[in-house]
Amino acid sequence: MSKTIRISDDLSSRVQRYLRRQGGDLSEYVNTAIKRQLFWDTMDTVQEQNRDLSPEEAEALADEALDWARATHP
Repeated sequence: MSKTIRISDDLSSRVQRYLRRQGGDLSEYVNTAIKRQLFWDTMDTVQEQNRDLSPEEAEALADEALDWARATHP
């Protein structure tokens, strides 16, 4: 799927200069940036949803999730 995005001329120039120096690819750079932002947005959401958990409750939930993952995905 190919979509057009619009960014300022200044930002476009800065990204192009950066990618020339790094030998990078714009599509790869954008995909990586979006994945990182989605990760951090997800982390913020999870932290907000669980802000009332005690450290012990959070650890118990993490242990339960690990046990499930190990049992269902050997």
